[in-house]
Amino acid sequence: IPFQEDVCLNRALGILKAEKPDVIVLDGDILDCWEISRFNRVPNYSKLFKEELALGYSFVSDLRQEHPDARIVYVEGNHDYRVKAYVIRNAPALYDANFLPTYLRLGELNIEWIPTQEGTNRWTDTYFSVENLVIGHFDTVANPVIPSGMTVRNIMQKKIKKNSVVQAHVHRAAIIWDVNEEGEKRFGLETPCLCKAPYYAGYSNWQ
Repeated sequence: IPFQEDVCLNRALGILKAEKPDVIVLDGDILDCWEISRFNRVPNYSKLFKEELALGYSFVSDLRQEHPDARIVYVEGNHDYRVKAYVIRNAPALYDANFLPTYLRLGELNIEWIPTQEGTNRWTDTYFSVENLVIGHFDTVANPVIPSGMTVRNIMQKKIKKNSVVQAHVHRAAIIWDVNEEGEKRFGLETPCLCKAPYYAGYSNWQ
């Protein structure tokens, strides 16, 4: 948000409505935080940060209303972390690690917030577990020319060596299978992107 591709997002929300899952994971980068990004931006191209926040609250509150009994988990992604990064750079005395979950009223909506590592001055691997599945926004992205699936394979070989893994952050879709060191079969899933093609790149290997 606000660069979501509504056709794709509505399709995903329709699947949730039909399946009525017990657990719904917002696996990071729900907000872009465009206005407070450290990257150069074309003036007046997108929503103001306060407008993004309002859209974000509308999204999570609608999701909770549609799924009143589901466990909903929001993992902090690198774009969500831009809120913390902006304050660290520009007003460190006002730093509040809970600004985003507080503003989005996640506590009131009974939505769990999984922040990146406490005390870090940059976003890093952020994840949690559901039974034998590790779901997260890992600080790992394979080069775009490398086939999809290689990012989650690297995570499974170097970081999460036992369980199955779901990785956001890569904007590409893939599923792979392997056998862990204990001889157990597991899978790795890279989730595709639900946003529009990036305006700032001439080419992107996004799905």
